[in-house]
Amino acid sequence: MDKLDVESLPGVERLSQPGKKNGEIITIKENFTVFAYQWDDNSKEWKKVGEVVDSQGSESKKVYEGKEYDYVFDVELEDGRPLKLPYNVSENPYMAAQNFINRNELPPYYLDQIANFVMQNTEGAQLTQTADFSDPITGAHRYIPEPVGKSNSSYSSNNATVSDFVVPTNYKAMSSTNFEGVRKKLLQFIESVDENLKENITPEIIDSVCTNASSGKWESIDSAQAEAIITSSFSWPPEYRFPALDLLGAMVLEWTQPLAQDGMSNRICDSTILALETAALEPQSSNFKSVLGGVRLCVRLLSNMLYQQKSRTSVWSSLQAVLTILYRFTNIPNASLQTSVANLLYNLTLYGEETGQAEHAFDVITIIKEIVSNNSNNPKTLAPAVNSLLLTTGILAKKGSLYRDAIKQGIGSSAQSLESVIANPQDQELYGQVSKFF
Repeated sequence: MDKLDVESLPGVERLSQPGKKNGEIITIKENFTVFAYQWDDNSKEWKKVGEVVDSQGSESKKVYEGKEYDYVFDVELEDGRPLKLPYNVSENPYMAAQNFINRNELPPYYLDQIANFVMQNTEGAQLTQTADFSDPITGAHRYIPEPVGKSNSSYSSNNATVSDFVVPTNYKAMSSTNFEGVRKKLLQFIESVDENLKENITPEIIDSVCTNASSGKWESIDSAQAEAIITSSFSWPPEYRFPALDLLGAMVLEWTQPLAQDGMSNRICDSTILALETAALEPQSSNFKSVLGGVRLCVRLLSNMLYQQKSRTSVWSSLQAVLTILYRFTNIPNASLQTSVANLLYNLTLYGEETGQAEHAFDVITIIKEIVSNNSNNPKTLAPAVNSLLLTTGILAKKGSLYRDAIKQGIGSSAQSLESVIANPQDQELYGQVSKFF
């Protein structure tokens, strides 16, 4: 780093001028010492971050777990756990943030926030931490990043290989419902649920809905019948929900008039996320197996809502909740579930690409990495998801070098696992195109 020109720095009077954006960092001189301050939009004041040192010599290095780093940040989680975030200026901040998340088993949605915090607090000077330090996860003084797609980060990649991968334009639908099988299961389960849970659903409604659905007569399903299926999907005991969820997943692809009512899209999306959040609390429990079918169909339902243009914004508005849930399911060795997760990631990424939004990108890369690495020894689990995973990776890689860096470092080491399970020429060709980004 160039030596700081202390004489040219403003004095404490600079603190009387408001910051231009939340998280902005300035350096000022106080007597013979230089300090960094960070602007907090909430309190409308400058918060002291630390003392600025104008060299990166060994005397300013921090030691963490036997290794030297330029910085070691103190981070306190919402649950009170104190953690250390080591960082060297030679690192890509997103990779440092991702390593921190992986090491401490944190939700992936912290990635952008932590990476931006690192970039803000290491911009132009080395900081020694003080008690007034503001961490990237908790506290009123945390930095709230701009959308990643608008980043001016100077980090680049040497792997910006030209690829003939073309960003797709078509969403994927998941429509393999066996309506006769659904009808039989609904008629079986309706006998087992409490009376108060079947007030608006009868065997006659089940027969009518399934018959019309199997014949493609979706317009014949009225509001009361649609409501019966929606209610059964989310109010019945979790182990009995899967046939209703299977039927609802097919219904949203057609988006019949009853589903077009005001607020219905948000209601279905919110109910689906709540059901998934509940299941995601204990994905390794013995009880999870009994609800796995419903979990898979909930993921498929969200994916199909993205396929249907009229309900896309409902799912996107719950983006972080959805990504956090999917991250919890990446180590479940179930082919149907991972295929549904991969399909949902693809539809989410395609919608983000269409609308010019990128706040999901690094979280999606993290989830893909976890799916591949966790299932590398389960080819039967991974194989059906490969096409969607490769398409999603290709879309993100096309966004720029920062994303290719993340893909190369996050997924590149597991690329062989993807290639080894490819079973058809089309996916092999797709892998050839996308692998250039690894």
